[in-house]
Amino acid sequence: MAKPEVEHMLHILKTTMRLLGVTNRDVERKLGLSSSYLSRLFSGNIELRYGHIVDIAGALGMRPEEILHLAYSELPEPLSESMQKVLRTMGRPVKPSPGSAGAAAPSASATPSGPTEQDVEEMMAKAFRRFFGQLAQYGEGTGEEKK
Repeated sequence: MAKPEVEHMLHILKTTMRLLGVTNRDVERKLGLSSSYLSRLFSGNIELRYGHIVDIAGALGMRPEEILHLAYSELPEPLSESMQKVLRTMGRPVKPSPGSAGAAAPSASATPSGPTEQDVEEMMAKAFRRFFGQLAQYGEGTGEEKK
């Protein structure tokens, strides 16, 4: 069985494809993959690699960082010591972690933060409404607003 983080990313990829009305076969054709490749990837028979995320995002007309944003829209609290060090090194502000003020330590079994399937569906629906609403304001191919 795959790690929870991998399962989460696979779920985000499948949900995004479904919301965009794109099938496994559509993506396989665009990427020149064999039939059933994505089924095997999504079922865990093929190990998910970052290259898969990049390629699938591209086949969906998205950038990899957009897929990652869907999967991890916010940084977890408290930040790891390593992340705090990176932010400080970059000159970015770091909120003090609750653990440093005597708060309880975070659970080691915490699952990755990110939107639920319903959250993703709502975000995508909102984006589609915004996109198609803006599209309706413009003439076909002219780039001029309809009067």
